[in-house]
Amino acid sequence: MPVFASIHLGKCAGSAFAKLLIREVSPQMPVLLFYGQGHPTTGLWNNRAREPIKTDGNPLKEICGPLLEGAGGTCLVHGHITAREYLEFLPEEREVFTWLRHPLQRICSHYYYWKNNRDEPRQRPEARRLFESVVSGDCSLVQFGCHPMIAEYYSAMLDPLGLDGLAFAALTEHPERSLMRLSALLGIDLPSEMPVINTTRSKGAKAYELKREEELQILAANAADMELYHRALAQLAGDAQRSAI
Repeated sequence: MPVFASIHLGKCAGSAFAKLLIREVSPQMPVLLFYGQGHPTTGLWNNRAREPIKTDGNPLKEICGPLLEGAGGTCLVHGHITAREYLEFLPEEREVFTWLRHPLQRICSHYYYWKNNRDEPRQRPEARRLFESVVSGDCSLVQFGCHPMIAEYYSAMLDPLGLDGLAFAALTEHPERSLMRLSALLGIDLPSEMPVINTTRSKGAKAYELKREEELQILAANAADMELYHRALAQLAGDAQRSAI
C-alpha cells in the first residue's frame, strides 16, 4: 500500500483539510501532520488522538522517515512540505496530492492575511522583510503578487513533480468534486463538503475583486501558475465527465 503525501499550499484551505484528515482519515490510517516544532497540530494522529513529535531542528527526512517506518503500512503525511523535500524521505510507492486555488485569489488572500493578522512568517525567516513591508503599507498588492518570493508559488512548491507528477490536484473552488476524487484515491469515504473559515478580515465577499490593470500585472508574473491551475481545472472536469458516463 502506498504512503499518501499532501502538500499544504498556503491560503489553499490546507488548515481546514488538516482538520478533515484528523476527523475522517485518522480513524482509518495514521496521519502525520507537520507544521514545525510547537505547532498545536504537529504530531502523529491515530483515531483523532495526537502523539506529539519532537523536531529538534533536524531535517525533515530524519524526522518523518523513522515515523513513517514506525507507523507501518499505509499512512498520510500533510504539511507545508515541498515536493522536493517529500522526495527525500517518501518511499517509492507513494501518492502525492495537493489543493489549489485560483492564483489571483490565493495571492490576495495571502496579502491581506499578512496585512491584517500581523503574524510573522513562522517557517520562512527570509520572508520577514517582505512581511514588514506589507504591514507598513510600503508594499502594494501588485508588488506583492509580483515579488520573487510570492510569484509562481505553485510551480516552486511542486517542483520537480509538477502537476503531472501528482496523483491529483484538488481545487478549493470545487470541493465536492475534489473530495469525491480524494475519497477514491484514499479508499475512504469523505464528506462532500469541507467547512472553510475565512481568516482574512478584508474579504467581505466570496472573491477578491481587483482592477483590470492589477490583474494583468499579477497574471504576467504568475503565468506558469495560471497554466498549472487551468490544467488542474480541466483534469477535474474530465474526471467528472468520465464518472458521469
